[in-house]
Amino acid sequence: MALASQWFSALSTSIALLVVSVGSGCRPALVDVEGQVIMNGQPLPQAQIQTYPSDDRWPGASGMSDEQGYFRLTTFVDNGFQSGAFIGQHRVTVIVEEPGLGGFGVTVLSPEKYASPNSSEITLTVTSGHPVQDWKIEMQGVLKSSTPDEQLGSGAHAGEGYIAIPIFQQFDRNQDDRLDAQEQEQVDTDLLHGVDLDSADTNNDGFVDREELKQASENAFGSQDDSEPPPDQ
Repeated sequence: MALASQWFSALSTSIALLVVSVGSGCRPALVDVEGQVIMNGQPLPQAQIQTYPSDDRWPGASGMSDEQGYFRLTTFVDNGFQSGAFIGQHRVTVIVEEPGLGGFGVTVLSPEKYASPNSSEITLTVTSGHPVQDWKIEMQGVLKSSTPDEQLGSGAHAGEGYIAIPIFQQFDRNQDDRLDAQEQEQVDTDLLHGVDLDSADTNNDGFVDREELKQASENAFGSQDDSEPPPDQ
């Protein structure tokens, strides 16, 4: 009986060690990534760089360019930011934005094609043991100015700034610019500020895309002053 007990204890310990070993080996390693954002041949400051790994089990990396366009990527893992990006293929977005009129919502100043992983043609390949030290992100297009008149025409609407943008950033896990049934179930209703997610699917295809949620949000808050956020629930 004692022998059986010792054997079971040893087997349990071996299984536990195996689980720990396999679990720690599943996540790819982080590799340092540094570079510079160039737009129309000139350094682009205050650009937000975000990567989207092809394996969506892992979080992407992010960084902000300095006045000379230089940046370093970090990834949020284990309750903190660590230097680098996960090994693998990444789609990449680059956005320059500022608060909208009155500090409400956001105004995207950079070309919109680079703001979505589906339209941006920028990619990043991270390989084991090869830090990326001089990655050049080259962009073309028009960087909007931030004059008050243009803010009036291009600032994010209340519903978009406070609802659509954060909802898609947090819950669109596969980054296809629409929420499927499973993603919709994960959305915290408090974040919707009363917008009915079920009725937002106006074409009845089972998905709520970015434009549908934006329109539903604008319909719900169109009568409010755009300088005020939706009321708390």
